[in-house]
Amino acid sequence: MVELRYFRRLGHAQHDPQEYVDPALMAEWETRDPIKRFHARILDRGSAPEDELRAIRQEVDDKCKYAAERAIAEPVPHGPEAVDDVYTDVPMPRPWTRA
Repeated sequence: MVELRYFRRLGHAQHDPQEYVDPALMAEWETRDPIKRFHARILDRGSAPEDELRAIRQEVDDKCKYAAERAIAEPVPHGPEAVDDVYTDVPMPRPWTRA
């Protein structure tokens, strides 16, 4: 089991500047960023050089961009079909949908 405790450092949407969050709290959590900390640990332990990590990050970014572009290019499904196979391929009743 893994327990992760983290703080959302971005707003609920692109238009949310999070002015309601104390800047000191944001700064504190910035220093605890797990991705940056893991990156630093890999470098400190000599597990991989910076250029290799940069290449991995670029590959991941490229794959995510490609996946997003493919998803956006997909045709919009017919309403009732939009929820088919979203969470499982096992047919389930949809009491939460509107008739």
